[in-house]
Amino acid sequence: NAGEVLDRGSIEIGIGASELGGRVAVDGSTGALGTDVDLSRDLHNLAGVLRLKHDLDGATAAYNQALDIEIKQRGARSVQAGLTHNSLGLVKLERRDLAGARTELTRALELLTETMHGDRAFAEANLGLVDAATNNHAAALLHYDRASAIYASTIGDTAAASIRVHLDRARSLAALGRREQA
Repeated sequence: NAGEVLDRGSIEIGIGASELGGRVAVDGSTGALGTDVDLSRDLHNLAGVLRLKHDLDGATAAYNQALDIEIKQRGARSVQAGLTHNSLGLVKLERRDLAGARTELTRALELLTETMHGDRAFAEANLGLVDAATNNHAAALLHYDRASAIYASTIGDTAAASIRVHLDRARSLAALGRREQA
């Protein structure tokens, strides 16, 4: 099965979760997982494509494989692990597993805040989405405001991610009956 062992250059966008056939081996001769940092990046990117194609099982499997490698190569508290926890949180949010999403996103925020990494804004904004999904718009606003402040100091107010946070904030304000502030 071609999906059982993939070289770094052989991961293709069109591959489906069923074609992955379980774990992806890094080294075709030994099948040893966790020896190639580039593969964790490739798996993370593949997982993102699978998530966008609504193959949530495939996305989860690929994100978890990427996380295994990231932990082995860079440590459980690395920025890369934080970003992957954020992505796993998005998959769980899409599945409406709000408790699981909150756990993953909180972990992501913790790891990204330790290094003051700019992408902690992703986790803040996504935690706002979890709160909004539970109809806790007041808590969502706190996350959106923190995300906006981070974006203002990193990518600016006019970047796409900043604009999305402003729109999500406006939705929560409207849900709270504060349309004039939205």
